[in-house]
Amino acid sequence: MKFARPRVKPVSLGELAQKFKIETKNSDLKITGITLNTKSVEPGDLFVALPGENSHGANFVAEAKSNGAVAVLTDKQGLKALGETDFPVISIENPRHQLGEISSFVFGNPSESLKIFGITGTNGKTTSAWLMRSGLEKCGIPTSLLGTAGITIAGTNLPSTRTTPEAPELQALFALALEKGSKAISMEVSSHALVLERINGTKFVCTGFTNLSQDHLDFHKNMDSYFESKAKLFTKEFSNKAVITEVDIWGKKLIDNVEIPAVTLGGGVQNDWRVNDITAALGHVYFELIDPRKKSHKVTLGFAGAFNAYNAALVIAMADQIGIDTRDFINGIKDTQIPGRMQPIVIPGAALGIVDYAHTPAAINNVLVALKNQTQGQLIVVLGAGGNRDAEKRPFMGSAGEKFADKLIITDDNPRDENPAEIRNSILTGISDKAKTLDIANRAEAIKEAVKLSSPYDTIAVLGKGHETSQEIAGQINDFDDAKHLLEALQEKFGK
Repeated sequence: MKFARPRVKPVSLGELAQKFKIETKNSDLKITGITLNTKSVEPGDLFVALPGENSHGANFVAEAKSNGAVAVLTDKQGLKALGETDFPVISIENPRHQLGEISSFVFGNPSESLKIFGITGTNGKTTSAWLMRSGLEKCGIPTSLLGTAGITIAGTNLPSTRTTPEAPELQALFALALEKGSKAISMEVSSHALVLERINGTKFVCTGFTNLSQDHLDFHKNMDSYFESKAKLFTKEFSNKAVITEVDIWGKKLIDNVEIPAVTLGGGVQNDWRVNDITAALGHVYFELIDPRKKSHKVTLGFAGAFNAYNAALVIAMADQIGIDTRDFINGIKDTQIPGRMQPIVIPGAALGIVDYAHTPAAINNVLVALKNQTQGQLIVVLGAGGNRDAEKRPFMGSAGEKFADKLIITDDNPRDENPAEIRNSILTGISDKAKTLDIANRAEAIKEAVKLSSPYDTIAVLGKGHETSQEIAGQINDFDDAKHLLEALQEKFGK
């Protein structure tokens, strides 16, 4: 990721060594930044060389040096690979474990001067983070955003390559946000980031848990491991306070084991915050929220999906945890629009188009339940699964799609390095009614076919990629925007 760097006070290797008990022979050498990526190196940087999937970062030190790096931080393996060198090198046992705190130190410990809200869970992180940013902004708190659907620093949009950036990028973004006038950060925290310690060195004023369902088991191996990674966020190391949504067994388990002061959110009388009377209408959600003081609040959202009531309630409760006025915050979120999350694609007189990022069985189920209840005609669903990701969930994705779709088109998502046909076949194994199912590999053609099959009272749901504007097939990344293709197909059929 390449972005404008914050201005920082230079730090000497001697200061770094003293702070983190590191040995160095170059105590007076000044550094002005830190990075893992040779392409992001700027003059004065400390380059961090870690072991990767295919090779060690030490193999790229020459490139980092030519780009302006003044020293390298590595482990014993990297030290051995570098051999005899006159380039300043510092070595520690486990660089990744300390990288977050080192990066924070280099960039001036920015999280100590920001109100950082961290949201984790399987589904709802992006929606919750965007709602949090909107509510805080309307309450007069300039807020930057970090997450899957993009990064916004003080109003400037930056690309997002992963849900939670690597530690040096993350701390640099915090410092840049602070420099540009932000007072708060609303961010998604992925399970990968927690396991790989990307958020080490970050202090959150409040953390929130949405839910947990099957995803990323290629990385975590089982649900217990997946849960344990999420639970790390709700410890004294990272956070002061928490809000935990109790809509599944995992929320209940987190409530029972949380280390920090926490309030609960759910639909039961046992919850501190209680969601009541959810009403979903086309393009809106209405619900009642009872706070811990037994006061009732009427909440309106400007996008569809009854399940989003819990995402909104989560951030309302998180804001309340640090003393933000609930009424003002609720008013601030009512008009929020989120790319690729129940995103309507509307042509007068045409079927209603919806683009959503749903790519887990639970998310697909939630989206299709919401759309089925609001559709007078047929619900036509276009669905695929990403390659090089949790393969076990694919049949369950197909089953979730079949349960509510009147017509179901299985297509390619981001096959990456896998055989696309095998991915589609895996989804199809979860579908019993093949008569209403089509297998169309080309995603653009699949979307066109969905529109071709539709009438004005139908809903077409294109799921899986949401906000993404590219498609990765066999190492090639091509432009592809579901919303754009769906709009063009609807215009072609209904716009005449």
